[in-house]
Amino acid sequence: MDAIDEIDKKILEAINDRAHKEWVFSVNVKSALKLEKKVLLDHLIRLKELGYINTQSGSYTEGHLILKNGLNQLQLTDLGRSVQRKK
Repeated sequence: MDAIDEIDKKILEAINDRAHKEWVFSVNVKSALKLEKKVLLDHLIRLKELGYINTQSGSYTEGHLILKNGLNQLQLTDLGRSVQRKK
């Protein structure tokens, strides 16, 4: 398993705090962590590639709820939830 950094762990925690098994809007995670968009996107893409999160992209009727790369919802995978259990 690839190592994740502190920002990754904070992102996973923010997703977990908002929706343990359901989908959460990416902008809500961004707002909670007060991260710049590029930083958040870089970490989200990496977390997805490593299997910690699922993402949904596309349009949503409330366009302001979509990050510029189209990621609009995030969900923890079993692997992502396992990080939360280890705390």
